[in-house]
Amino acid sequence: MLANIEEYHTKLHETYVDIYKIYFIEIKRSWIMSKIIDSPPEPSSEQKKKAYMYFDELEEISEQLMKEFDSFEMSLRLLKEEELKALF
Repeated sequence: MLANIEEYHTKLHETYVDIYKIYFIEIKRSWIMSKIIDSPPEPSSEQKKKAYMYFDELEEISEQLMKEFDSFEMSLRLLKEEELKALF
């Protein structure tokens, strides 16, 4: 159970980084433009599609992670107080 939580947590961050790269790293602009304009340029429509795909994946991973947290919480609630104290 904890291994699943760790796996989903890692996937969640990796997918977020993929989205971040599209909006803040993959977009290239000239040095002059970067000095003139403060805001980053718009991603291309292809980049946006890719980001939306990652966002859908992010939602799915988040749902799975929440299910794992719910299962973990339930298993902790079922432990006797002595068993719970032994864990922490």
